[in-house]
Order: sequence, then C-alpha cells, then structure tokens
Amino acid sequence: MGLVEDEEIGFKALEANGSTGWGYRLSATDYDQFVGASTHECYFKLVDSQTDQCLFSNQQSAGAGFEVENGKIEFWYNNDQARRILGTPVNTDEWVHAVATYDGTNVTLYVNGEQADQASAGKMTVPSPDRYYVCSDVSTSNMPEICAKAGTRVAFARLFPYAMTAEQVRTAYAARLLPPAPEKLLDVDFAAVERAAGIADAAGHEAVHPELAATAVIAYDEAMGQNVFECDGRSAFGFAFDQDDYTYLGNEHALECIFMAHDLDSDQCFISNQQSSGDGLEIAGNSDTHGKMAFWFNSNGSGTPKPAGAVTADVWHHALGVYSCGKVRMYIDGRLCEEADAKGGLEVPPENCRNYYVGADVYTGGGAQLFTKPGTKIARAAILSKAPSEDEIKAIAAGFPLDPNAEPDTVTVSFAWAGSLAPEGAALPEDMTVEKGSSVTLPASPAKGETVKGEKDGVAGTWTFGGWDHEDGFLAEGNVIVSGTWAFVADEVIPAVDKTELQNKVDEAASLSQGDYTASSWAAFAAALSQANAVLANQSASEKDVSDALAALDAARNALVRNSGTGTGSGTGSGTGSGNGSGTGSGTGSGNGSGTGSGTGSTGGTGKRPSSGAGSGSAVPDTGDATSMIGSVVGALGALSLGGAGILSGISRRHASDDVIIYDEDDADLVD
Repeated sequence: MGLVEDEEIGFKALEANGSTGWGYRLSATDYDQFVGASTHECYFKLVDSQTDQCLFSNQQSAGAGFEVENGKIEFWYNNDQARRILGTPVNTDEWVHAVATYDGTNVTLYVNGEQADQASAGKMTVPSPDRYYVCSDVSTSNMPEICAKAGTRVAFARLFPYAMTAEQVRTAYAARLLPPAPEKLLDVDFAAVERAAGIADAAGHEAVHPELAATAVIAYDEAMGQNVFECDGRSAFGFAFDQDDYTYLGNEHALECIFMAHDLDSDQCFISNQQSSGDGLEIAGNSDTHGKMAFWFNSNGSGTPKPAGAVTADVWHHALGVYSCGKVRMYIDGRLCEEADAKGGLEVPPENCRNYYVGADVYTGGGAQLFTKPGTKIARAAILSKAPSEDEIKAIAAGFPLDPNAEPDTVTVSFAWAGSLAPEGAALPEDMTVEKGSSVTLPASPAKGETVKGEKDGVAGTWTFGGWDHEDGFLAEGNVIVSGTWAFVADEVIPAVDKTELQNKVDEAASLSQGDYTASSWAAFAAALSQANAVLANQSASEKDVSDALAALDAARNALVRNSGTGTGSGTGSGTGSGNGSGTGSGTGSGNGSGTGSGTGSTGGTGKRPSSGAGSGSAVPDTGDATSMIGSVVGALGALSLGGAGILSGISRRHASDDVIIYDEDDADLVD
C-alpha cells in the first residue's frame, strides 16, 4: 500500500495492496460529535466490483462505512433503529465520487453528485473498535479486514460532523478534480507598496476597474507601523474571480480584514462580493448590525445570516468571518462574537458580478458601490481557503485591538541566577521595562559558553555560563523573570565511583517476576531495588553509597521467598475463546511446579460477518490524544479538502467551530 501519481486525476492516490489498511484512531468524544449528523465522502477507482471489500469504514455491528460487493457501492449505516444498507451499481476502472449523509432523519447516498438512495435512520451506534480505516474495514480487535482489492485506488476519504445538503454535495463533486486550494484565495496587503499602482493580489487574481484604484491614497500609519489604504469614499481595489474560485469557496472559507473605521453609522463594505449572492464584511448595513462589523453570507438554504461584532471608531481591529460545517461565525480581535446557521453552501453570484472588492462591494455588472467612508483605513484584506483553527485565529489576531491614542501597556523583565548559583562578583543585568507583547533582546553579556575562574564551596575551578531560560526575541506578555544558569567544574578531577557491579545486579533483577514470590519478601526487595536505582542515578554518590546499596540489594534478593506450589510435571490441554489454553498434569514431589498447555480459539464478530478476534498484522498503539481529531480522513493523500472542518485530516488544528477538531496526519497508522 502506498501513494502513487494518478495521471487521470492529476494528483496522488492511495493504492491498495489487498491486505492492509490506513487507520485513524477516534475517541468516544470524537464519535459524540458526528453520531447525530455526518457526511462521509470518498473518491475511488475499483479493479473489482464483485468481491466484498471496504473502502472507508468502521463498522462491525455498529458504525458506518463504504463497502463494495455484487457490483454496487454500498453505504452501511448501523443506527439505533436498524441497520441501513444503501447501494447503487458502479463500474470498475473509472473514478467514482461517493457521499453519504445523515441529517438526523434520513441517511442518503449520492454518487457523482446525484442522489442514488435514501432511507430513514436514527443516530449512529458507536462501535467498540475505534479505528476508521481507508482501504479496509475494522475487525473486533481494531485491525484491518475486508481489505480493498489490490490495485484499488482512493484519492481521498473525508468525514464531517454535519450533513451536507444536495447543493453542497454537488459542490464537492465539482471540486474533486481541482488542484489543492492555495492557502489564500485573495491576499491584498498594503504594507509593501508606496502607491496605489503597486497594489496587486498576491494570490494572482486579475485586477478590474483600475480607474477605482487610481485615485486611492496609500500612506504610512504610525500606530500600525506600515503603509495602509486611506479610504476616501470613492476608491477601491477589485479582483476577478472565476467558477473554480467559487467551487473552492463553496463549502468552507474565511474573510479577513485589518481595519480602522471612522464612521460606524454609514453602510460601507470592507472586503465584499455580495448583492443578493456571495459574501462580505460590512459595517452598519441595517438595524440588526448597526455600529457593528458583520459577516454577510448569502446561503443556498438559510437566507442571509449576518453574525456581527461590536467595534470602536478610530481603533484598529482584526475581523474574521468564517464559514465551515454549515455555520458562519464572526470573530473580532480573535474573539467569537456571533454564529448562525448557513445551510446549503454559498450562493454563487452571476457571472457579471464575480468581483471581490477591497474598500467596496460589487454592483450589478461588476462595478463597485458601498465604498468605505473617508477617515477609514485598511491595512490588509484576504480570503483564506480553509477555516482557521481557534489557535490560528488567536495568533493572526494577536495585537488587536490597537488604539492609536492609548498609553502603551508596559511590563517588567527581571533577571536572576538559577538556584542563586553564580561566580563571585557576577553582575545581574539591569531590569528592563518594555511594551507588553513586544520582543525582548537579551543581554549580550554574559554570553552562552563564557567562562570565569572562581571557587565553589572552597574548591577552585571554572564557572561556565549555560545561557538564559528564554530565547532571544521572546514576547513579553506580562512581568517575567529570566533565569541564567552557571555550571561549575573543579580543577581537581575526582575519580568516578565504580557502579558496574551494582548496575549488573539491578539488570539481573529485571528477570524476576513479582508473582513468583510472597508479598512481604517482594516488598523488601522492591525497596532495596528502588534505592539501588536512586544511587545509580545520583552523580554524586560515594563509594559507601554504592557498596551499601549493593549489600542491601543482595540481602533482599537472598531473602526472597517463593510462593508455595505442589507437583512437578507436564500437561496438555486445549482452550477456546481468546486462544489461551489450560493445562493439567500429574507429578510427584513437592516444591514449585508449573503446567503448560496449548489451545486454539477464535472470537466471532456479530452482525454483518464474522470477524477474526486477532485480526491480522501487529498490534497498533494508541496515537494522538483524546482532544485531537476531526477533518478529512486522508489529507495525507494529496486530496483537496473542501471541508478541512471534517472529522479526519492531515493538518493538526482545532477548527473555528467548537464542535470541530482536526486529527493529525501523524496519528494515522498503516496497519498490516
């Protein structure tokens, strides 16, 4: 099993070898997030449609997954009402896009963008094997089984914690062959230009209506420390978008703007492409959003939700409107202000209105209207192709709000010697007062590795400075103490104590088993062993410490008392179940004895088909932690992630949605 370049689709796909699966471990908390609503998506090409095989699955009498048999692609959905199996015929040797949704009432199968089957269903039942596999199903022992036939290819597999609408499924189908989206679909930053003629979209979109940009003023802003766009109520920067761009935007994206608004009462747009369709960031707008920055989002199924957040006039703010998982959210300065449903995806504007403007909104025919008002400033505007995580939002909004008239908030940076250990006369650097959140330059002296001759405890030697416990350039978010470390080496070399014999005795102890000895004798031995390990770890241990520990360990080992037992001999037996056998035997004499036996056993999966209790391959360790998961299942396969807000992903991050967590690629295991 491995990644291969597929010439037909133009990017990499996972090719099955018939005996392995690519698995992702999910926690109970993860399952809680999608048992009530979900979307499974898979893009694949079969070499055999008759043999029973799984493509993207976690279903053993519970769970759900895509399966192929008898010439059909099937979606198995185990729920609290009854198992539902939806299916439709598919061909071999051609790429197929399959989506299965559960909306709380019905489970629906779509193939190549069209509905193929539907049935009523309850909430998904959660399986005890917790791995989701690509190119296989999961056994009761969490190992791969019912593997995809060798040569089968899967380009991507994704799991989302919401139900796509039919329109969103069509958008996902349209996006299946697009190359991965760039990080930013629009990127306009005024910091690096001196005049309006130098403004361009770093993402490469063609500028439109240059006459609107020609009158724009680019000027330096003291508070921001960079050039910004000084709005005048008649200038703006427009950029043309095409159908592929709107396909990228259709199921997930975010609008970002760094701005300072002067007038909060007049309707004005900052980055926008929305008049009855599209979306944008707008101030005032109507009575619901008066005096606020709002994310206007024209959806296919929920009208025009417009979550908003309060801003302050003549203060720099960071605004982020996020669309993912069927919801829109408005963040101001990294803080979630409001959210609303936005089902059905983004309503795409007609072809003559597909221009995004910075400093205005689009008008019928592609022109501009609702310009930002005089006195307003814009430092940057962008469209992110993926909804950023909560941590990412906080990071990109750091430093805002920024009030040009506010007194700087300062903090104190103090210095100390770690453990109060330092050469005699070593002078600590003076305390520093810096702006909160600013970068701190550490003192040049003492420098790391600098040496000073001196004494410690009356012994002459050399002090060496090991460095500070903060990196140079760290951000001072509050009062902080920076510690420096000095190490001392005496001029007279003290011979090292020989611990070889003690180490050997400790190593020998590893072969002993607690269950073979009485509790009281083992407790004394364990205490002696613990003390021996402590002496081994102590770099300052004396010869007496070592000899005492060795004597105590020998005495405790000699005092070990074995558990009583009777009989010696051998036996044979058989067992069922997990495969452990039982043995019986007879013997004579007294003392300790043991019996051995062998047996065979199997476990039976319940429901759809038998499952090997042992599965195949080697044991799989738990990976990841209980708090990380949710996005596209095989982001590592080079697939375009339309909903990076899905349940499994190759990018580790927490989504802007509280109910969405992204699973790390490193938590995926290739299991034989």
